[in-house]
Amino acid sequence: MIHFSSIHIKTDRLILRPIALRDLDATYRIYSDNETMKFWSEPPLQNPAQAKQKIIRNRLANQKDEVLTLALESKESQIMIGQISLFNSHKNSARAEIGYVLSRSHWHKGLMSEALMAFIHFCFTDLNLRRLEADIDPANTASSMLLKSLGFSKEGLLKQRWMVGKLITDSELYGLVNKTWSREPQE
Repeated sequence: MIHFSSIHIKTDRLILRPIALRDLDATYRIYSDNETMKFWSEPPLQNPAQAKQKIIRNRLANQKDEVLTLALESKESQIMIGQISLFNSHKNSARAEIGYVLSRSHWHKGLMSEALMAFIHFCFTDLNLRRLEADIDPANTASSMLLKSLGFSKEGLLKQRWMVGKLITDSELYGLVNKTWSREPQE
């Protein structure tokens, strides 16, 4: 059995590893940035104490094998630049939902695509999942394009699903099935 708190996945430019308290500054920087959090399902963090609580919750969930949260660490800088999570797992159905965030200073470099390719491979191969799902804001065209390039299909729209602060947003649902997944990004 694979324990979430021991997972390490390497790509050309990244190490995907369990979130740690050493990621406090990076977590706060990412999750307090208004532009990065524009399409997120909760408002930006207001202080480092909230970031610390987020890390502690994620570490505890990793230790209990309930939710997998991995830091995306740049091999070059050895600093966390984003996160990927696997949650809402249904073991009997062999499916789970993914979420991801990347520091704005690292957008448009192909890093999230690189991380998600490795993560999807891990989920389908090592965790034996049959299906992955993602829920994004319909206005987040970059995320939509990323998911489609990885083979996800848009499967639905949920109206007025999230309320973030005073803003009510819809959700687009995407799905990817192991048997149809191509291990190469699509154009």
